[in-house]
Amino acid sequence: MAIQACGWDSMVAAGQGATLGSLAWMLGALIAAVALLGGVAIWARSRTLRDAGHPERDLWSLSDLREMHRLGQLSDEEFERLKQRAIGQFGGSSESK
Repeated sequence: MAIQACGWDSMVAAGQGATLGSLAWMLGALIAAVALLGGVAIWARSRTLRDAGHPERDLWSLSDLREMHRLGQLSDEEFERLKQRAIGQFGGSSESK
């Protein structure tokens, strides 16, 4: 009894298993699937970061915003925009100046 080789070459030579063409197709499909999943992961991550905004700004109080505005660190427009965001987050009304 002869020992047969159990490798890819012997399977292809015997006409068993996948052909080289179908192997290339499966490899291409696998690469495309990985690229697609990677693209979806990158898109989801960027969307999450964009939707999260700037967490450090979300934690500023109106007093902090007023102080930064007074010191010239925020323009009038930035101050008003961030003030409205802070008010909207807490559902309250603006504090008097």
